[in-house]
Amino acid sequence: MFKKNKNTIQPPTSPSVNELLEDIGTFHVERPVTSKTRSLETGHNLSEWWKSFETFVEDIEDLTSIHTEINGYKLKLESAKLDVETKSKVIKNDVGDNLKAADIS
Repeated sequence: MFKKNKNTIQPPTSPSVNELLEDIGTFHVERPVTSKTRSLETGHNLSEWWKSFETFVEDIEDLTSIHTEINGYKLKLESAKLDVETKSKVIKNDVGDNLKAADIS
């Protein structure tokens, strides 16, 4: 009923690591240049107002991103602080035990 086709096409091979690295080196994204308008004069039109609004939205997104990043650093710092405090207590206990052992002998 079904015959196997003898002329099968081989699937493409995946790129090598060197080829991937070469492609990454040539990758470049150009973002469109927009003028940032943060204030409006008295005689403004709708397009100027819209540019100001878009600038405001971009600023809010940037600040939100920075706030999230700072909170991540804060959590990492608190975790590192707890780790240092725990290790310092262990070292202090070891030193105290060693001093007691030295005084007994």
